[in-house]
Amino acid sequence: MNSGYYAACAGLRAQTQALEQVANNVANVNTNGYLSQQPTFRSLIAIKFGVPVTPLTAAINNFNVLGGTRLDLSPGNLQATGNTLDLAIEGNGFFVARTPNGPLYTRNGSFRLSPQGQLITVDGDPVLGEEGPLILPSGQVSVSADGTISVEGAVVGKLRVVEFVPDSAPTPVGSSYYDMPDNGVRAATSAYVRQGMVEASNVNPVMSVMDLIAVQRYADMLQRALSAYYSDFNRIAAQDLPRV
Repeated sequence: MNSGYYAACAGLRAQTQALEQVANNVANVNTNGYLSQQPTFRSLIAIKFGVPVTPLTAAINNFNVLGGTRLDLSPGNLQATGNTLDLAIEGNGFFVARTPNGPLYTRNGSFRLSPQGQLITVDGDPVLGEEGPLILPSGQVSVSADGTISVEGAVVGKLRVVEFVPDSAPTPVGSSYYDMPDNGVRAATSAYVRQGMVEASNVNPVMSVMDLIAVQRYADMLQRALSAYYSDFNRIAAQDLPRV
């Protein structure tokens, strides 16, 4: 079978996967603390084991596949809310939440209090301080830039704010949460907590819609190429092969 058919098929599969990722970014334009994900591609040389790789065989069997995604760690805009339990991080840093799957990291600081006075995320997971979950008594809450929490002037705890080590690869796990092995996390050194604010998604809506349109067009072009190859194969089978 013509290797062009395989190339078009591999390209269509890669663009379909990329389309899902770009569509997910567009869907999270208004999600607080969401970090956009950019698809990355790589080439795959599909040659049977033992067959020598020559410039010609490498060229006709070099297919484009989705290599994974890259998390854009650039911050989103900070938006004032006036809610004392809304917190945002200026600089590199993540809040830490205790979840059933272990500690996860988020920049979505839209917090609230549980009936027991525990500081929790929008998903109901406890927000961790330097000494564990934070319990806030009733009263006026004040949060300083270093994450120290005071209620009616009395210090009750300090937020745990961390950053990812350079060249690490955090894994998105949904709900603006990101996972990272313990050796990929360290205490944040240049992060400042801003009270009464939340961080908007860092997705650029205009660029994301343009990417969505472009990927859709690439996928449509590859689908037409597949149809052309398929029609050509049918013609050969119906007209040329009987003559052999």
